[in-house]
Amino acid sequence: MAARFLSGRTHKVKPSKGRRGQNGPVGFEKEPVMYEPSRNLMSFHIAGFKNYEGAMVLADLKPGMELQLVAEPDNPFDSEAIAVMFGAVKLGYIPANMNSMLAVMFHYGHADAFECRVLQVAPEKDPWEQVRAAVFVRDAR
Repeated sequence: MAARFLSGRTHKVKPSKGRRGQNGPVGFEKEPVMYEPSRNLMSFHIAGFKNYEGAMVLADLKPGMELQLVAEPDNPFDSEAIAVMFGAVKLGYIPANMNSMLAVMFHYGHADAFECRVLQVAPEKDPWEQVRAAVFVRDAR
């Protein structure tokens, strides 16, 4: 049996014997449900991959590798542009339709709260689909 609260959290409830227990009304004990929200904010194919040096390092990219994110507020095409880098090599950008929230966070000095990792490398695909990456919230606990 599960109880749902207004906050949206659920607790497993199991019947128990005895009077009013520490965890709730008579006859029931609450077992907290272990909930760990996903750190994944977004995943994407790197925009502009075919226009930058990605092909030069494609063989070096492996799933799980960390990539660097660099805000480019002076970019003439998109003031919210965030470049995806592998060391000193620009691979491309976070797609423009996904970069607004991150651009605001970077602008206010919260760039260290995020990490970008390679999810998939597929050299056999079209250049714009060869590398899939994701942005995660860093676990600072």
